[in-house]
Amino acid sequence: MLSFGFALGFSAVIAEPALIAVASQAQEISEGRIDALVLRLLVATSVGLVIALGVFRIIFGHPIHWYMIIGYLTVVGVTFFCP
Repeated sequence: MLSFGFALGFSAVIAEPALIAVASQAQEISEGRIDALVLRLLVATSVGLVIALGVFRIIFGHPIHWYMIIGYLTVVGVTFFCP
């Protein structure tokens, strides 16, 4: 079920026309420093992993607030390393 959830999320996002357009614009604006395909693969992989994590949470019955707290703490922690 986890792999199906990942595959479903990945395939839905990788084929999204809006993401294709935004990724190509990001490549043009950054003058090639951001590759459109790499950006699309990164976003699709992230969404696939989040959906697989959601399936994992549902299967084992973990409460969602723990995942949200960990996510927020991760984002706050990463901001210290950003300019």
